[in-house]
Amino acid sequence: MMFSSRAVDFLKEVEGFSETPYQDQACNWTIGYGHKIVDGDSYYPMGPKKKITKAAATTLLKSDMQDKAGNYIDRYVHVELTQNQYDALTSFVYNIGADAFFNSTMLKFLNDKNFIKAAGEFHKWCHIEGHISEGLVCRRSDEKHIFMSE
Repeated sequence: MMFSSRAVDFLKEVEGFSETPYQDQACNWTIGYGHKIVDGDSYYPMGPKKKITKAAATTLLKSDMQDKAGNYIDRYVHVELTQNQYDALTSFVYNIGADAFFNSTMLKFLNDKNFIKAAGEFHKWCHIEGHISEGLVCRRSDEKHIFMSE
């Protein structure tokens, strides 16, 4: 399965755009639409001279969505999903990471085909360094809404 253009647009909205590197809420250096900059990345080392266009950031976002979320959803989820469920999970896994998703109760509920209980897990992932993030509360609510819509 593949994420939809709606999922790309949703992630653009919740991640926001920055043409130059910045530190996100978890203190990761980031550029574009939430792309984490790591050693070896073309945007490393960071600095004010490093810039990205919206078009390049969109291409990078789609690649990151597949590499950091889609591939892992396809690998770990063993039940059929609707497009909306897949899109919501793409945003969710993109944000929390593949390892956290692999070890989550949400994944267990998904593979048990208990989509109601799986949807109830979104709200548990609203913390950054032990504190509730209002931004994540809103994001998880939106992801849950997308997940549950037909």
